[in-house]
Amino acid sequence: MTVRAYFNWTLALFVAAFLVLPNSKMVNNFYYLFMAIPGLVYLLSNYKQLKPISFAELSFLALCACTAGYAFFIYPKIITHALYVVVFAYVVARFVDADFFDSKMFARFLFWGGLLYVAVCAVSFYVIDDVSFGTRINPGVSRLYSPIHISMFVSCSLFVIGPHWLKDGSYWEGLLGVILAFLAIALLLQSRTGLVGMGIWSIFILFYIIRKFGTRGGVFLIIGLLVLVAVSVPIFDLAGQSARLIERADAHRLAIWKGYLLATYDCGLLLGCGFPVTPSSHLVLDHSGKDVFFTHNILVNQLYHYGLLLLVLFIIVMISVLRLAWQQRNWWGAYLLTGILLSMLDSNRIIDSPNEVWLMIWLPTALIFAREWQRRREMAREHN
Repeated sequence: MTVRAYFNWTLALFVAAFLVLPNSKMVNNFYYLFMAIPGLVYLLSNYKQLKPISFAELSFLALCACTAGYAFFIYPKIITHALYVVVFAYVVARFVDADFFDSKMFARFLFWGGLLYVAVCAVSFYVIDDVSFGTRINPGVSRLYSPIHISMFVSCSLFVIGPHWLKDGSYWEGLLGVILAFLAIALLLQSRTGLVGMGIWSIFILFYIIRKFGTRGGVFLIIGLLVLVAVSVPIFDLAGQSARLIERADAHRLAIWKGYLLATYDCGLLLGCGFPVTPSSHLVLDHSGKDVFFTHNILVNQLYHYGLLLLVLFIIVMISVLRLAWQQRNWWGAYLLTGILLSMLDSNRIIDSPNEVWLMIWLPTALIFAREWQRRREMAREHN
């Protein structure tokens, strides 16, 4: 087995580990043993490949280095997390085949694997545990234990499989996939964040269809989506949850974000609050009196812990990566953009051990880097 084939399959299994392995420790151990350690050995033995080949890679390294430097004296554990992220991005960028992860096989593995996981959880929840239908499933049996994070993963995976449906004419598979994804996210997982992801995907696909098939294709898609919503409403009413998605309002996110912004203002906007042992009084919700540590927003979290400077640097990194994806006409860029937007509703730290942010942000970022690395190597061969 070649190095490239090894890391192709290891990365695919690492993604699957988020759905299969029961806790974060096992996912972390899989990453350390099968990706990080072998990858670091190959990177150090080919140290010339560590040189950034684009502004996006350079800014990414600057973000990780500045984050590690900031946390050196106040929270050294972040240094290890920053190293994990750098090793992951570079191993994927230098040693995987970008074509493999753009293939229909991997796209199907990603999308249908996510839906299969939701189906298994639903059977376990409703049949084995004998929970009444209409109750929101809360699997809690894998690293992606939150129904919101699972819905984010499913909705983002539509960006990988959708273009293959249209390009290969797999319209019936696409119709079935969209219907099942919608029902899984809205009926079983009951995640408004996931529905936002599907809405963003619908906009992207609408423009793609209009560009490829003309106005008639766009009209057909809009009619199909309206029919899907119309048919789904009675099902939701039968499950007694049409109003439930609305009743949760913003789930107190606005109050949480306001508290973190006020706390950051007290600490200083430029450098943030670091990692204080005693939480600010602004981080106590009035309705419960409990401390709030989960920001539900990667940008708010970045501002609170690291300040405005590193928040701006993170935004620069993401803009440069998205620009690179646009130049490549790479659908992983749309996946990344949606992952960023959804992570602004239900995620936390961007520099951390393997978590949902790795699937939403660092996986597509690394694959965009890999496509650029592969493109430049092919250009170098042609010139030689």
